[in-house]
Amino acid sequence: MASTDHKYFHFIAIIVFLSITTSDAFDKTRLGITNSLDPGVNLKFHCKSADKGEDLGEQTLEVGRYYEYSFHPNSWYKKTIYSCEFKWPEKVNVVHSFDIYDQNRDENKCKLCQWSVKNDGPCRKSNGIDFEVCFKWK
Repeated sequence: MASTDHKYFHFIAIIVFLSITTSDAFDKTRLGITNSLDPGVNLKFHCKSADKGEDLGEQTLEVGRYYEYSFHPNSWYKKTIYSCEFKWPEKVNVVHSFDIYDQNRDENKCKLCQWSVKNDGPCRKSNGIDFEVCFKWK
């Protein structure tokens, strides 16, 4: 009987472990960026994530255009950060930096994190809701 109880304990422990570790495994977070600068001003940006080892390359968006990327946040360490550098022609020597996704800040706010990049900083809409939270450039 003790052997059977021992097997059930291991089985339940494995199920609990798998449910905890894989609960976020299939939930991708979507990250979107829209160029909301002045008319005719292209937005160039380059985003990277050190903990994910991902480099999204340099992207260019015309005004009103949208870029989207999806990823799995780090479910163990809660340290996924996508850092971006933003620049546009009218500010030739200026590069703005911003963590467009910071797991500690954004994880409970959005699964679809839509950012509108404006002259004075990026603004986040959470899950498509028309409420923006704006941030200043670093």
